[in-house]
Amino acid sequence: MRIQEIKQYRSNRFERGAEPIKNFCNIGIECSTASNQLLENNYQSEFSHLIERSIVISFISAVEVYYKDIVDTIFKLCNPEFIKEPLKHIHQNKYDINDLIDLHVNMIHPCELVTNGLSFQNTESIERVFSKFLKKGFWSSLNGMKFRFKDTPKKIATYEDKYLQSLKYLFNLRHELIHDAAKRKFIDSDLIKHIDNASLCVIFSNIILLKMINENLDPELKRKD
Repeated sequence: MRIQEIKQYRSNRFERGAEPIKNFCNIGIECSTASNQLLENNYQSEFSHLIERSIVISFISAVEVYYKDIVDTIFKLCNPEFIKEPLKHIHQNKYDINDLIDLHVNMIHPCELVTNGLSFQNTESIERVFSKFLKKGFWSSLNGMKFRFKDTPKKIATYEDKYLQSLKYLFNLRHELIHDAAKRKFIDSDLIKHIDNASLCVIFSNIILLKMINENLDPELKRKD
């Protein structure tokens, strides 16, 4: 039982606040901006190789945190009846009585245990979890979606498969940088485009997940309002 790990996740989540997509976008913008500055300065810093690795690792970490936090939001806001069926598929661990006592003593909600145990290390794992909530393919649900930019309402973004492909590319690059990094420069205009495309992929998925949450709100929360 990962009691301390779960408590730390709870503390970190509290510090991040209750806006998963805002947190993600802030880091996404920072990563894109840092990449541009690194290129403009032509890798002048002696620590450039560390900075470029940090950019990719930080971006993908933000993606993982977003999807974990949105699962936590689903558990907090959605009708328990809506949650039960997906839970059977995304968390099949069994616990003995000592584990249950530890949860009670440490005031850990079972859903916190589930969220903490989820790992979003690639697009396939994201698909597996959220397709259970949507009851259909997660990534395929984004096809045909459009949204207007708040600050420039005349500008419309349309979902394209290249956004998902960029996210896959960055997941793979992050894995390479952590486990088998080659000593080469890899941040260029294409990498920055991948970051921007992958950010749009997450933003589109946030739209469909918020719609799902709003359609399945816990009746008790509605009564409190």
